[in-house]
Amino acid sequence: MTALEPDSPKTAKPAVPRTRMARVASSAPGRPCTRSSQSCRSGSARDGKPTSGKARRTCRRFRVLTFRRFDVSTLLCFLAAFAVGLHTQGAPAAGEGDEGIAVVINTVAVDAVHGRLLTMSLRDGAVVRQSALQRSVSPSESVPSGGELLIPTADIVRITTLGGQAMAAAGSRTGYKPVPHRDQRVSLATGDVLFGQVIETREDMVFIDTADLGSITVPLDVVTRIDTARAFLPAHREAVEWLDGAVEPASQPVSAGRLWEDRILLTNGDLLRGFVTSLNAAGLSIDTESGEMTVPQRLIVAVRFASVGSGAGSARDWDAGIGGATLRPAGKPVPHSRGDGQSARSTFANQQGGSLPYPVSDRLHFILRCRTSGRLTVTDLTWSGNVVEVRLPHGPRVSIEAERIVSVDVVGGRWEWLSSRRPLSYEHTPMLSLAWPWVNDRNVLGGPITVAGETYEHGVGVHSRSNLRYDLQGLYREFVTSFGIDDDSGPWADVSVFILVDGQRRFNQAGVRPGTLHGPIRLNVALAKRIELVVDFGKNGDLQDRFNWIDAALIRE
Repeated sequence: MTALEPDSPKTAKPAVPRTRMARVASSAPGRPCTRSSQSCRSGSARDGKPTSGKARRTCRRFRVLTFRRFDVSTLLCFLAAFAVGLHTQGAPAAGEGDEGIAVVINTVAVDAVHGRLLTMSLRDGAVVRQSALQRSVSPSESVPSGGELLIPTADIVRITTLGGQAMAAAGSRTGYKPVPHRDQRVSLATGDVLFGQVIETREDMVFIDTADLGSITVPLDVVTRIDTARAFLPAHREAVEWLDGAVEPASQPVSAGRLWEDRILLTNGDLLRGFVTSLNAAGLSIDTESGEMTVPQRLIVAVRFASVGSGAGSARDWDAGIGGATLRPAGKPVPHSRGDGQSARSTFANQQGGSLPYPVSDRLHFILRCRTSGRLTVTDLTWSGNVVEVRLPHGPRVSIEAERIVSVDVVGGRWEWLSSRRPLSYEHTPMLSLAWPWVNDRNVLGGPITVAGETYEHGVGVHSRSNLRYDLQGLYREFVTSFGIDDDSGPWADVSVFILVDGQRRFNQAGVRPGTLHGPIRLNVALAKRIELVVDFGKNGDLQDRFNWIDAALIRE
């Protein structure tokens, strides 16, 4: 067979791509078609040779596909540029300023302040750019130019971030409801709770690694308990409750060295007593009557630390708030010592002049609540944009991202929670013979304060008939409170409420029934010496009358 000549009509047939991808690739943008428009329309190839109908259809398809790809890509680029322009329109240039984080600030005034927190410090107060929804502010607050509001630190009650509001909307009115997870829970004598991992102890300090605060240190003297994740499992719940209940009241004699030793609950239910000498991620060492032992972390459920004797000002003299009953007497020493008659854990307190740096007394300070790392008391706070720097009571400074903060409470300002005070006197008159105490920040049964489905962090729980008297000494301007029957009561609850200022009845309401929150009410108590909160019997005597004074507070002049 003779080989075909190059100009043979059989060899003039163009090579047409056989797949869609090949066709598209052969006519990609920037790669012109090898056939002219005229030749396609006339049916002749570029070299003057005729082309087939299939080739002409393919060439037209090349042009259509090329046009469509160019059209779509151009449109996408245009839309992207337009979106970037909208996003950057009106935004400040780099270094021009920080818009701050969205917050709600509760002050001593009636209405909350909504806006963006630009800066805040203990000395200078908070600078907030108000939102359009802002209604009113306290007379002590001033509005500088530019729509920015300056709030003195002493006038602030709580700052809640946008994340904190979302948590509150999810079911926690306080904006803070941590749940147990794989981390350990470290409780302090101040009421602070930290979630993290205990790394080690060094020179009477505990090093804790947290998600929000990073690695921080706290004095071992103020650590009251450590709960591992196992403590929250159903299998160990009963044992942990027994461990927490193994506290003798101060009125009973203490058996020699039994109650005031450190106690370690193990996974098999055993309880070790002694003096914890060191802690780390692997476990702990404890000095017992039988000698020193090392306990691996995998066997530990919970640790309860004994009281240390450091004088009358010690944070260990903490009060349960249940009818004024003290759970641990002051100055009870730990039996085990370093050999010189002094507890190893009291060294830090002695170096500080005989008192611990906790609590911070009445000086202006802050309580910080983080998203996952818990609650921490700090003595100083500087907030600038998205960076918050705080100082711990024993000196170290910690830097935190503002997004990790749920709320900041100001303590020691003009707002004073009634539950932070001890009443001048308390009287309970039972209908029959059962006497009830007063309880700070809990209902009278010891549970959370809950009224009409809402849970409240601050308040005083009582039972009818009760009379709480507080000494004012003429130092306060207003008294603020809400009230209601606790949801833990039954349908028969019915009480009458009275508030007396210097013996004069200033407020009364009868027929207070379950399911309704009353208030808030605000009473002028300027120059007053005493205030009395009375809950009297209702139509059904004292039946189920579990009552709460909610968010009760005094406002200083």
